[in-house]
Amino acid sequence: MPSYTYDKKRYITGIILPNVVLMGCLAVFALYDNIVIYKGFDLLSLVLVVAVYTLFNTLVALAYPQKIIDTGSAWEFHAFGRRHSYPKGELTGFHIRDLANSRIYLRVNGAKLFQGRYWIKLKMYSDGEALYQAFHDIEREMHPEDLKFNRRSSHTQTMG
Repeated sequence: MPSYTYDKKRYITGIILPNVVLMGCLAVFALYDNIVIYKGFDLLSLVLVVAVYTLFNTLVALAYPQKIIDTGSAWEFHAFGRRHSYPKGELTGFHIRDLANSRIYLRVNGAKLFQGRYWIKLKMYSDGEALYQAFHDIEREMHPEDLKFNRRSSHTQTMG
């Protein structure tokens, strides 16, 4: 049962502090500005919307998992004492968007508002390369028709 864990110290400094503490403080400040000193929709109103969205993604949608476990029968994403579980037999969608700096954006089963959207910084996880390869294999198996898997074969077909 492979388990991939985000480095604890870096999870606190890279996920919890910026997302929860700073966004929480900004939300309180912006809320105070909008309720006590209401001047209409201004820059702090926009800050409030961004802060609430960021807190929602971090705490409710678990968009930044601390631990990812392959149980053999399911993939589990853990953070803040909660988990999202996806039985392998019930996977309907699995899409990876590769980003800079060994990061990926993973969408699972249609990526709903409360789950299925994950930002994963591979180099921060124990054995991040194996995690990426496991995700890549699932995506290739589920979506062999995707252009990123057919580039080479379509190129050789036009050349031949």
